[in-house]
Amino acid sequence: MIAKFKMNRKKIYLVAGFFIVLFSLYLLALSADIYRMQRQKPMNGTYAIHVFSYGWHSGIVLDYASIPAPYKAYFALWRKHRWVEISWGDDHFFRNQNPWLDWPLAIRAIAWPSKSVLHVVGFDISLKHRYILSALQTFYISEENYSSLIRFITSFFQTDGTHPFAVISRGLYGDSYFLKSKGIYIFPWTCNVWTARALKNAGFPLTPVLYQIPGILMQVLREHGRKFAPVSKNVKYVKFILPARENVREL
Repeated sequence: MIAKFKMNRKKIYLVAGFFIVLFSLYLLALSADIYRMQRQKPMNGTYAIHVFSYGWHSGIVLDYASIPAPYKAYFALWRKHRWVEISWGDDHFFRNQNPWLDWPLAIRAIAWPSKSVLHVVGFDISLKHRYILSALQTFYISEENYSSLIRFITSFFQTDGTHPFAVISRGLYGDSYFLKSKGIYIFPWTCNVWTARALKNAGFPLTPVLYQIPGILMQVLREHGRKFAPVSKNVKYVKFILPARENVREL
């Protein structure tokens, strides 16, 4: 009995040690990411991108008018709206209409490879009111980086044979739709990692796989945003900015 207890205790120590080392490596890698972000010079571009987080999920918001002409067809359903919100996730979990967190579906999404979907929303109200209860960060990037971001996002769109997108069903809120998406959803390739990948394509020196939790991503972006200079008059398409320590204000 005593020998068995000692053996079990040894296994527990080994498992605990493994996770401590794993967590330490994660913190080390995250620290390196934060360092690179802090070392990066502000891009001070003229194209605005907005990163949002609802607490468990994150994505990108674009001004429809700023989307390059060759890519506007991907967002044709929302051409009458000012803003377009885009995010990516697991088909079953994302399209679940249950207002409460469905843990079995969440575990299934993480542990089992499954189809993915895009959730695209068009709206016209100000960003200040839209994301009043959510986290939001705004950055200004170059035209080159903006085009790279758009190419990344649209690379996930599947065609229905007629349009460059394929509708599955209505979305979760507002004028929104779920669209068929390329790519398999499974840990560690999650919705928040997708947002970090989008930002990496926009010129941010991130290691996307580190950002499983949107709160960590938003905090790193918030610290990075403190260095950005006030927006100049030549900024295109921009109506709102979220300063580092203040609420959204109109320019």
